[in-house]
Formats: sequence, structure tokens, C-alpha cells
Amino acid sequence: EWPRVNKKLEAKSVIIRKAVLLPALVAFRKVGVRGTEGGLPQGEQLGESFYSAVSRELVLRGIEVLPNPLERAKDDAARYAIADLQARYDNIRVQMRKKPGGVEKGQVTLDDRVAKFEPGAAADILVFIRGTGTALTPGRKAVGFAAWNWVGFGMLSQFHGEVTFVDSKTGEVWPSPAS
Repeated sequence: EWPRVNKKLEAKSVIIRKAVLLPALVAFRKVGVRGTEGGLPQGEQLGESFYSAVSRELVLRGIEVLPNPLERAKDDAARYAIADLQARYDNIRVQMRKKPGGVEKGQVTLDDRVAKFEPGAAADILVFIRGTGTALTPGRKAVGFAAWNWVGFGMLSQFHGEVTFVDSKTGEVWPSPAS
């Protein structure tokens, strides 16, 4: 796996007291005998569950989780700022996969956009949550069993989640150790 941890987090030289969790983006698809179906409402349900789980874990570790910025967005400009930051993170995420060593050295950043992000002004970190889920239909499972190829047909439903911390002042990216 690609996750690498920034040296500042490993050395515990950074103290995190407050966090803003951005809405979780989860892609969910159902794989059946006739093909793949995506964009299902289960993705939103998984996203909400994943968001809640990350929030609970941070609270258990003594970090104050500030309100969801999307729920507090009063106008289109605020919602656009959230979407813009999410898109910027998705671009950086591609770079992290290609060159994960840059994360350890502190070379991956979201620029100064995070400092201008109003909901993050009171926080130490912004938390980006991503996930992908796959569910197999009973027909697809039956095809896999018939072929006796459990691994090749992906006989199990799966979920993969990623949690990334971003310094809310500098934009420096700190993927969590448990991505």
C-alpha cells in the first residue's frame, strides 16, 4: 500500500487539538453477472458511516471535532469552497500514489488554499475521507463458485477507506498511519 506518514507525525512533534472533517466521498458499485452498476445510494450511507467512525475515533483520541462544514455552509460560495478543496485534494492524492516518498519529506501540500478555508481557521487539521466499496450480487457469487475461482472472481464484498490529515495553516499533507 502507498500510505506513508509525514516525519512530523511519526516524531509526534505536532499536537492536534481540533479537527474539521470534510464530507466523506465514497464510491460504491455493485458487481453482477450482467456488469457493474455505480452511483448507488449505498455509497452515501457508507460515507456517512465512515464519517461517523472517523469522528468517533478522533474524539476517543482526545481531538475536538468541529461541526461538518457542509452542514454549516450558508451560501453557494461556501459550498463551492468545500467542493474546490475536495477537488484539489483529489488531485494531490494522485501525486501521493505516484510518489509516496514526497509525503515523508513534507513535499506534498495543498498550497495556501487551506489557510483561506474559513471553516478550517479554528482547527489544527483538515481531515479528508475517501473510500471505495464493492458488493457482489448473488448471481455474481454463484458464477464465482461455479468457476471454483474464489480469488479471481473477487468472491467477497470489499471496502477500502483512506483518511488523510492536512495542516490547516500550511496545507502540508499527513496521511494517517491507518489509511
